[in-house]
Amino acid sequence: MNHHLVRIIKCPAYQPSAVRSAMREAVEALGGLPVRPGDRVLLKPNLLTTKSPERAVTTHPEIVAAAAELVMDCGGKPFIGDSPSGSPGAGIFRATGMKEIADKLAMETINFSHSEMTDGEARGNVYFFARPAVECEVIINLPKLKTHSLTMFTGAVKNMYGCLPGFQKGNWHRRAPKNDQFSQVVVDVFSCFQPRINIMDGILAMEGEGPSNGNPRQLGILIASDNAPALDRIAGEIIGFQQDEILTTRYAELRGLTLPRRDIQLSGASIEEVKPAGFALPKDRYMRMIPELAHDILGRFIWTRPQVNKMICSQCGKCVANCPVQAMSMNGAPPAINYDLCIKCYCCDEVCPDGAIGKQMSWLAKKLS
Repeated sequence: MNHHLVRIIKCPAYQPSAVRSAMREAVEALGGLPVRPGDRVLLKPNLLTTKSPERAVTTHPEIVAAAAELVMDCGGKPFIGDSPSGSPGAGIFRATGMKEIADKLAMETINFSHSEMTDGEARGNVYFFARPAVECEVIINLPKLKTHSLTMFTGAVKNMYGCLPGFQKGNWHRRAPKNDQFSQVVVDVFSCFQPRINIMDGILAMEGEGPSNGNPRQLGILIASDNAPALDRIAGEIIGFQQDEILTTRYAELRGLTLPRRDIQLSGASIEEVKPAGFALPKDRYMRMIPELAHDILGRFIWTRPQVNKMICSQCGKCVANCPVQAMSMNGAPPAINYDLCIKCYCCDEVCPDGAIGKQMSWLAKKLS
């Protein structure tokens, strides 16, 4: 194929009939589902953590239900799977609304953190993936449109990172602490799957300091593509990122996993029709554009780091338990952060149920924001 297809579809709300109509349009634009009778089909939403759908942290259950019904129309056997942050138990499916639709449609739900594993290799790195994700016949990638404090954006490429069982996520954050390093790891994982059907939930997106504690923002769109990095590139343009600012997209193109922007064929609504005014991107995004050498020299003056808001912290300890480098401690009080150890991965922010992890910035970083 000498181009990638991306379709932007207006869908103003999660009203079931509207979502099903938009999902049918998305699938038809991509040439239909590659599903045969009896195929096991992974529906891969973003189930980051145990928060309700209206928080815009997770893929909305109506998106997953509509995809499941389309799979069933083809005779396929859909199941829902992901590896949420902090490896919560079955409660993740209840909190995110997935259990209700799974029960209604007689679907299996699988927390990959507790499933069997099988290995894969990319760029010389060995990864251990959830076996159900590897052994299914078809993957339908259902990401959420959100900002991200580390990678700036979490979309279709990063959504496949959830095929790693939970304990490995922290390990790879530790081994690849910087945005450019971690983005390469994310692309490694994506390269082992490369789903052909990717449909992004942008009806209610997240702006600001995502992926867990940003602010919901109504966009009223779905974005569909046969290529995940191409989808991410268009989604990034819609919310205001500059060309190549999203490193997972840039590295995917450098590895030949996607085509250049000029080879993306758009259909449906135009970017101009759906582009929101003043969509809030992560505060420190301009810092990420500073060359690495200059950043090393000016590092004492230009920095951001997580900070605990002690007024709203419930002292649940989840941030301490999930810090990949053990930089946080509690001892009966709101958690303290050892900044000599902290790698600024913001895993603490992802798992915090209270939204108590903020972003502290140096005065010069604020000037650059």
